[in-house]
This record gives sequence, structure tokens and C-alpha cells, in this order.
Amino acid sequence: MLNISNVSLIELLSVLSDVMDFIMPEVVAHGKEVASIAAQLALELDLPPAERQDIVYAAILHDIGTAGLTGKERSEAFNFEFVNPHHHANIGYQLVKSFTPFRRVAELIRFHHAPHSPTDELYCRHDPELVPRGSHLIHLADRIAVLVKPNLPILNQREAILQTILEQRGRLFRPELVDLFESLAAKESFWLDFQYETRKNSFFKKYLTDPVEMTRSEIYSLADFFRRLIDFRSRFTSAHSYGVSACAVQLAGMIGFSENERQLVNIAGFVHDLGKISVPLEILEKPGPLTKLEVDIVRTHPYYGFKILEDIPFFSQINMWGSMHHEVLDGTGYPFRLKSGELPLGSRVMAVADIFTALMENRPYRNSLDLKSTLGIMQELAMARKIDLTIVRLLQENADVLARFRQEAHEQSEADYAEFLVNIRDQAD
Repeated sequence: MLNISNVSLIELLSVLSDVMDFIMPEVVAHGKEVASIAAQLALELDLPPAERQDIVYAAILHDIGTAGLTGKERSEAFNFEFVNPHHHANIGYQLVKSFTPFRRVAELIRFHHAPHSPTDELYCRHDPELVPRGSHLIHLADRIAVLVKPNLPILNQREAILQTILEQRGRLFRPELVDLFESLAAKESFWLDFQYETRKNSFFKKYLTDPVEMTRSEIYSLADFFRRLIDFRSRFTSAHSYGVSACAVQLAGMIGFSENERQLVNIAGFVHDLGKISVPLEILEKPGPLTKLEVDIVRTHPYYGFKILEDIPFFSQINMWGSMHHEVLDGTGYPFRLKSGELPLGSRVMAVADIFTALMENRPYRNSLDLKSTLGIMQELAMARKIDLTIVRLLQENADVLARFRQEAHEQSEADYAEFLVNIRDQAD
């Protein structure tokens, strides 16, 4: 049985905040900035603690749907007003609602660009009666944050920002929230907190006071959430992590891993490519060969995946197995250049499962390979001391079985992805 040690939602939000910074490197800490403003507004409104907590969670994650956008599309979201503001909100809603503890949070994300005015042609897509109070609050906090110019003194900007917000009172923003913001904006401490608090490590302890620990089912729900966040960015990767996980679990069982270890392998397969959140979509979907610069960017992903998860003790073993999948036995892999004696068996299993799965999937620059060609390439890699020969031989002996598990996993994930896209389209109508 999987041994769940302490994994708190506060730790998780810290990790997800780091993920958001990788998604939007041009506006590092934007989620925390919005959360800081929203938290102060929520405190002034004297909202119940549980509602305030959900608002902070949602504020940190409100732009997580931009993971599936190009850089140009993502940058447009930081214009004060822009076309189709609900697209990334719908993507974020579909992603976040899959994580059980964040069902209420997902609803806040879904409506975080809903205007106050039900007649606004640019922004209005939702029945105003359905929009939660927290969504209106996050909408205001988000638009305040995008007006701040990071290269200018914060106090010199407050009058211009306040004036822009006041002009949208009753149109984009609820009048009572604008009035509350106007009162807070008179305090220098409001602006300085916004700028200073988001850069402190104590941010999450200040604004997230409930150290709720996750259950076993919630850990799996979290892993599946990460899988979707990583893979559903592109149709070319939509089934990859699910396939790697399925193959790795089967290989681990054949080697003799215990049930508990196989459960950890399952999660490691889901999160092994987490660092790819830092790789631009334009590179992931490039139809031709990558430039040296683009290759260097891709090669950063296992490092960033490792760093994102390293502060959660429960994920220590999972992180080692998942993040080392591009290390090779002769020490020429990346990013840590580990040699055979430094690579645990779980990492070796993951490397074999990752290559096997990737070769049998379509990519923008090539079609999938058949089983015979895939096994031939893996044999060559094993003989060159890149991957574990013992595991490759086990793969070859059970190739039909493993190919079937990979195909079933691929079909299941493709079905999930198709449903995900349909749900996004339905929300847009």
C-alpha cells in the first residue's frame, strides 16, 4: 500500500506557483501578485476563511490555462483588455477541476475574466448570476497587477492605475469592489505589500493558513493533474506520460518491484516530463529539426522538473526516478551527467519506458515507428551503454505485451484529451 507521508496543500501551492513562473517567465510571480491583492481585498470584505483560502488558491493558478498557448497568445493576456479573455480561463478550469481538492477553485478560475456588466460585448460570455464573488475579486486583482510596470517605482504608478480601474467601475468590475480598492489604494502599505510580500519565502504561510494534508486518492489525482498539464499542451504529447507510466509499471513488475514501488513508478511516469512546462509550445510543435538553441532549451526540462518537486519530501523517490530519465549509463546524458553507479533502478526503468513510448508515438517531425524498428533502436542504445541492457532484454522478451499496454494507455489518454477539447469548445459557446 502506498505510504503517504505529509504532503500539504501549502507545499503544493508553492510548487504550482513555481510551475506558473515557468509557464510565464516574462511575468514571474504574477500569480502571487494577484493572490496578494486578492487576499487583501478578501480580508477587507471579511470573507469566511475557507472562501478566502479558495480565492488565494485560484488567484495563484488563475492563468494556468496559458500553458497551452503560444508565446504571442500568452502575452496578449497581459494587455488590460484583449480579445477572447475566456479561452485560457476555460482551459484552466478543465485542467484544475481534475484535481479533486480544487473543484471549487476551478469554478473561480473559470469565471476570472467575467465582467460585472452583463451587456459587455467583448467580455460577456456568462450568465452574471453564475459568476462567484471570488471570480469578480480575482478579475479586479488580476487587472490591477497587469497595470503595474515592474521597471518603475510602485508608488509613482498608483494614481494612474487607480484612475484606469475607476473608469471601468460598473463595466468590467463590480462597483463595491472598486470602492474597496480605492480605499486600500490610499495606503502606501497596500502597494508595498504587493511588491515585497510576493518575493518572500513566507508568502504561502502568511496567506495559506490551513496545512491540509492530501489523502492517497488525492495524491493520484494530483499526479494525473500534472500529467494533463504537461501532455495536453499539444496533440503530439497528449498521451505520452500515460503511456510511459503504463510501460514503466509493467517493466517494474517484471523486474520484481513491490506493489508500493510500482505505485511510485506509476506517479513518476505521470510527472517525469513536468519540466517541459518550461519549453515553449512553438518548440514542442516545430515540424522540422531544432536549432542548437532550441535543443539546449529542451535539454533543460528534466532539471526544472527535478527542481520543481524537490521541496516536497514525499516526492523524493518519485522525483529521482522521473527526473533522471535522460541520464545514460556512460555519463553522457543530461542534465546531471550521472553514471551507471549513480542511477537507481527506477530511473533506468523510466528511461527505457520513455524511449519505447516516444518512438512509437507521432511527433511533428516524424511518424511513429513500428515495434520492430523501435526494438532495433533500443538494442543499439543498450549495446552502446546508453540504457540498461537487462531491462531492454526484458522489454524484448515481453514486447507484444508491453506494446499492448502502451497502446491501451495511448487510446485512453487520447480519449481523455478529445473530451478535454470538447469541454473547452462547449464552454466557449
